[in-house]
Amino acid sequence: MMDQVPRWERERRDTVRALDRETTALAIADLIEEVRTSYRDQPEVQDYLDAVERDVKDNTEDFLPRPAPRPPEAAAPPAALEEGRFRRYQVKVIIELWGRLRPRT
Repeated sequence: MMDQVPRWERERRDTVRALDRETTALAIADLIEEVRTSYRDQPEVQDYLDAVERDVKDNTEDFLPRPAPRPPEAAAPPAALEEGRFRRYQVKVIIELWGRLRPRT
């Protein structure tokens, strides 16, 4: 029986990961769909949203609360590191105003 414990532990971790992924998919579905609808005529945006959706599902653990560090004197991660976890989702937006862009002199 003791030789089965590692297998059970692995199965438990796999099951938890699958449940986390499924829960994440349900949580983001409406949000992603809302943005998809707004940009339905822009295939590049649709491709980007597909990639973001896959990445969020694949990295569900980044969005879950992290346990408090132990021992209590251990320092919490700096805010910059915490924010860096989501940097890959930032989007640079370029707005083009037709007929209004002029080179600056």
